[in-house]
Amino acid sequence: MPVSTSAAPDLSGRNQASAQLQHITELSSPPTGLHALFIRLQQQLPIWALAALGYFAAALVGYEWATIQGIGSAVWPATGISLALAIRYGTRVWPGLFLGALAAGLATTGGDLATLAALTLIAAGAALEAVLGVGLYRRFGYRRAGYAEPLGSLRGTVAFIVLAALVGPLFSAGLGTLSLAAFTGLPPHQAGSTLITWWLANVAGALVVAPVLMAFDPRSGDWRTPLRIGSRGLELGLILAATLTLGGVVFLGWQLDANRHDPISYLAFPLMIWAAIRFGHCGGTLAMLLIAVLAVLGTTQGSGPFALGEPQQRFWLLLTYLIVAASTLLVMTAIALERQQQRQALSAAKAELDERVAARTRDLEFANRNLRDSQASLRHLASHDALTGLANRLQLGERLTQAIAHARRDNSRLALFFLDLDYFKNVNDSHGHAVGDLLLQQASARLKAAVRGEDTVARLGGDEFVVLAAELDSTEHAAVVAEKLLDACRTAFVIDGNEFFVGASLGVSLFPDDGKDAEDLLSHADAALYRAKDLGRGNFQFYTPALTEAAMNRVRLESSLRRALQLGEFELFYQPQICLCSGEVIGVEALLRWHHPELGLLAPDEFLATAEECGLIVPLGAWVLSRACKQMADWLAAGLGLEHIAVNIAGRQLAGAIVEQVDAALAASGLDASFLHLEISENTLMHELDSGDQAMEALREYGIGLAIDDFGTGFFSLAALRRLPINTLKLDRSFVQGLPDEANAQAIASAVVGLARNLNLTTVGEGMETEAQRQALLQMGCDVGQGWLIGKAMPAGEVVRMFRHDA
Repeated sequence: MPVSTSAAPDLSGRNQASAQLQHITELSSPPTGLHALFIRLQQQLPIWALAALGYFAAALVGYEWATIQGIGSAVWPATGISLALAIRYGTRVWPGLFLGALAAGLATTGGDLATLAALTLIAAGAALEAVLGVGLYRRFGYRRAGYAEPLGSLRGTVAFIVLAALVGPLFSAGLGTLSLAAFTGLPPHQAGSTLITWWLANVAGALVVAPVLMAFDPRSGDWRTPLRIGSRGLELGLILAATLTLGGVVFLGWQLDANRHDPISYLAFPLMIWAAIRFGHCGGTLAMLLIAVLAVLGTTQGSGPFALGEPQQRFWLLLTYLIVAASTLLVMTAIALERQQQRQALSAAKAELDERVAARTRDLEFANRNLRDSQASLRHLASHDALTGLANRLQLGERLTQAIAHARRDNSRLALFFLDLDYFKNVNDSHGHAVGDLLLQQASARLKAAVRGEDTVARLGGDEFVVLAAELDSTEHAAVVAEKLLDACRTAFVIDGNEFFVGASLGVSLFPDDGKDAEDLLSHADAALYRAKDLGRGNFQFYTPALTEAAMNRVRLESSLRRALQLGEFELFYQPQICLCSGEVIGVEALLRWHHPELGLLAPDEFLATAEECGLIVPLGAWVLSRACKQMADWLAAGLGLEHIAVNIAGRQLAGAIVEQVDAALAASGLDASFLHLEISENTLMHELDSGDQAMEALREYGIGLAIDDFGTGFFSLAALRRLPINTLKLDRSFVQGLPDEANAQAIASAVVGLARNLNLTTVGEGMETEAQRQALLQMGCDVGQGWLIGKAMPAGEVVRMFRHDA
């Protein structure tokens, strides 16, 4: 039963694979010994056979065709065959040449021993002729010149003529002459002429036949050129026909006694050179071969310029003519080819240079375009706002100056609108600058759509925009444009599905009424804008001279505020707060005062708005926090029975680093957080609710009390009130002052106190000035009272004296 291949290894299969591997290894290994010799013989035999047959056939042609009265062959074509084969296949063809020469000699002479010995030496000379001539030619000829083609250069051509065609045949002629003298009884006085005759015949064969075979080498594509159909093929035919006609006239005696016109034979030179220049070696060597055939035929038949005189003389004149003609032709062809190659190289270099110039030109044009684009982009960036694409301050100044010049020349009017988004800061603080940028882009598009195409809309920075409208008919027209601009900003801005209501305030200045130059118009429109903000925002105001004075006062006040903060001109006053049930002072509210060096003691209402606009409210608020915490810590250390100190917080503080400021103040003073209450106005919470929500939660976790100041004066959401982490509601003084006589004030105050009680919040009644007001607050359940009835705001020292007096 056969064994399964899955159960046992197939040993026979493994042996077979090993044998195949060994066979492949043997085939891939280089042959050695007799095997290698056999392979080389197999490779060389076709080449040897070709060389033997070629030499044999050429020798027979030479013996039968070109013999002149027993002197010898005028052109020995076998030398040309041997040189061409040696150049084509290398010197390894020498065995074939030897055998071909020996066979040709045996076929044309007797077979005795002496003749055989002479023929053997002659055959050896024929092989040596090719081996030595081609060896010298390859060593010092065309390869050294750096060209692949044998006759591709003047150096290679001269080397071929000298080394292969002149020196090589000298070995063959010399060895042949020696063999004849040694074995056939050649007289010594004939040895010299025999050597020269033999040598010249071989040289003629080398120069006439070998170039033809080399030119029509199948490896080269040049030989196909004359065979192409067209004008060039017709031209070659005409050249060969003219050469044939001239050769027939000169050498064969057609219509002319050429024996008397030797110089006419040189008329063939221009035709041969023409063929060489136009068709290279193919055309030139064909023309040379044709002239050689006609010259040899005519001379052997007794016609032509070389048929006169002694046979030896005629023979040498013919060979000299053929050698000179062939050498001249080959040299001229090489020169023409080199010039053609130089022209081609020059043309290629020129084409390459032109291409490089064109490419460089394209690169320069591309670079110039990029440079122009970059310059245009830089000019655009220099004159436009990067975020919105509107004109920037620079371009606005240029257009405003041009518009003023045009209005002055035409006696027309123009208006400048200075617009500021009202609550844009809340968007940035609550949703980030990316959303704020999108809102600015939408606002820019709306403002452009609200005015004429020729009007200029510019962004000066932040949320400030300026609109320049020229050729307005009247002030009423300017008011219409201002209302359009405000309407464009009143509609909600929708970004990522969220709606933002910001609105805008706007100031207007007119030319020539409000200013004669660009600077005046801008500053006056800015002053009108501040007036619009002071009047509650969301409106527009025209410039009046009084606004300039107000603006100057505002600038002076801002400068004084900065100096006051540096020089310590601020002081905290404290207003006591009492428990309405017990009448005891339980806390104080810290109130800022400014000891102005010229205006005296200023209340917060006179400078806090300016401090908030110019950004000083943040460092000023931090100073208030730090000073109040330090004072409260000192009072507690002195034994005053205060439960808390209240400090007012501005909107910018709540939206900024309020937690860090409180932490720093508590740490510096050592005050416990439970003694600190922060009061935030209802209006501030309305605008900073989203941005201050997290800060308030963090403050509550500290244990700090949070109060809503001036409650009831705004439109604060009760839903927001429910979720805020506050402890206290401060009833605004406007309601307290109407107690107890005004029914509406009584109703509102009672409602607020009831709301606070239901939310577990402490209520504080502000502005309590009479005993009746205190009793009314007490009856409705208010927890704390504050006002002039208890005491005005006082310095810290008076607070201490008040406590001691009560004690």
